[in-house]
Amino acid sequence: MRYNKTTLVRCALAARLLTGVANTLPSPALVLGFLFATLYGAAFHLLLGGDARRLASFLIAGWLGFTIGQVAGSVLNVTLFDIGLLHLFPATIGALFALLIAHLLTNRPANADPLVAD
Repeated sequence: MRYNKTTLVRCALAARLLTGVANTLPSPALVLGFLFATLYGAAFHLLLGGDARRLASFLIAGWLGFTIGQVAGSVLNVTLFDIGLLHLFPATIGALFALLIAHLLTNRPANADPLVAD
């Protein structure tokens, strides 16, 4: 089978584009960590309730806490419940700690009326 020059150039460009995309994909540990942190934030919101703003704060707190816990686990070399490069135990502890802080910061007293300003 004969290929003309244009077809070969197109194939070469497509191969170059595909290898460039493969080099920019996130690592599996990053994706798994993002999924765990998102799951923690969403589950925390499911248990405690609240509006969309509170969901966003729980998701951000879960991501930040998970990242801080992952870095702390890496620096302190904690290897309990590791999944590849992901230090699951310290990252989970970091996420839960950040979620508790976010809950305390976003929690309103039960008798607070949002329409009445102090």
